[in-house]
Amino acid sequence: MLSLSLFRASRSASSSDTGSANAQTSHSHTNAGKQTESTSFGPTWSEVGSQTSVLVASQMPEVKRMVVLAATQKLFTKSYFDISALNKIAEIVGVPTRGGAWAMLQPLHCIDYADMPPMLREAIPHLVNECLTAGQAVVIDVQTALKGVDL
Repeated sequence: MLSLSLFRASRSASSSDTGSANAQTSHSHTNAGKQTESTSFGPTWSEVGSQTSVLVASQMPEVKRMVVLAATQKLFTKSYFDISALNKIAEIVGVPTRGGAWAMLQPLHCIDYADMPPMLREAIPHLVNECLTAGQAVVIDVQTALKGVDL
């Protein structure tokens, strides 16, 4: 089993000098039935098999998807709108951070959802969707522009 937890690895390495490595490695924080589990240092992600040992977590599409999903859920469960969080999500997704939807969301930064009119609150997820799918529109526009062009 491979555990992607830097804290556990550094703790095991430092404790081997003290002779307590056997106590730490005698039991695993994960088992075959569980993909994620928490340790005293935070969550770990385990994968059966050694083929994953060469992968970099930041390059794994599933990890990227989980990060974007968690960050987007947090964006809507806070009591206020956070444009900084949306900027970070957009950076991960690789979409531009300019346009009409971005211009409308910027002034709402740090405003409590409770202080917004209901119609505006209902529009925010649609504006966020517009921001995060802007890259798709660019790809479609380029494909349309290049249609019929031999490269």
